[in-house]
Amino acid sequence: MSKPIVAIVGRPNVGKSTLFNIFANSRISIVEDTPGVTRDRLYAEGDWLDNQFMMVDTGGIEIMNSDAIAVSIRQQAEIAIKEADVILFVCDARRC
Repeated sequence: MSKPIVAIVGRPNVGKSTLFNIFANSRISIVEDTPGVTRDRLYAEGDWLDNQFMMVDTGGIEIMNSDAIAVSIRQQAEIAIKEADVILFVCDARRC
């Protein structure tokens, strides 16, 4: 049986890649204060409370941004969402 897929999605710079690295127990994803560092989907095995899964780190979703790079990042996130068994939506409570 294959492992469930968890897609980590949300707006730019809310901690998606940091969370991804924590679950992976490794520094796979680059973490910067600059938005747009993560562009493509990144995959790694994760483990939480003895539950193993595949997880996908995605770039920040900006709905209103029509810039070509922002559109491409959003498309990558949409692919991750479609293939996911679980979607983990990460947000910054200070900006809500």
